[in-house]
Amino acid sequence: MAFAKALSNRRIYEEALDTLKTVKPEQVVDPATYLFHRAVAEHALLHKDQANRTILRLLDDAVDVPDRYKMVSVLMALDMQSWKEKDLGEIARKMDNIERRLELARGGPQTQKIQKEVVARLDELIKQMENQAKGESRANADGCPNGGQQQQPGNNNAQRPGQPMPDSRLSQNSGPGNVDPKKLDALAKQWGQLPEKERAAAMQELTREMPPKYREVIETYFRKLAASESSKP
Repeated sequence: MAFAKALSNRRIYEEALDTLKTVKPEQVVDPATYLFHRAVAEHALLHKDQANRTILRLLDDAVDVPDRYKMVSVLMALDMQSWKEKDLGEIARKMDNIERRLELARGGPQTQKIQKEVVARLDELIKQMENQAKGESRANADGCPNGGQQQQPGNNNAQRPGQPMPDSRLSQNSGPGNVDPKKLDALAKQWGQLPEKERAAAMQELTREMPPKYREVIETYFRKLAASESSKP
């Protein structure tokens, strides 16, 4: 456990995870630390499903879990909810992993494999944008400035810019539970200055779509934050 923790702290996540897999949480003195560092390694290596399972186990089963472990674990879980395959975010995460491996002097076959995946995906995105640009150009040449989609006269159902979204339609801007960790950080910094009514509204907005365990951790975090702010002279 000590060896795996040291590897994790040095961002050598591959060996840290391999070491942790040789034992079970029940076999170590501090299962919470085991599960936390395993989740960190799985998150860093982009093993989304495994990391989510480990985080849920940390929150559900482990005892005497430090608050910092809980909060970081929830932030990792929230981050993973926004992950999508084959988008720019995935490319950025893989590039970060490449950079980490190169800093550890690991420019071997595995790093080269990830580099090839990034280049291939970038080529795909470039081709998609080129095809999209060609399609728009053809539409404009045909006299359709809106990409070939002309609004039919009398169609009052079209959404106008700046027009409020009707109650019968659902916004597609974000999925359930997709909370920006930066938003949490900004809210934490001003929590002590917010009136009680605004705190309640902000908490409801943040935790509306979260699983119960995540919501409980964040509510506890902000309650402690408010208590520490009120105790200051």
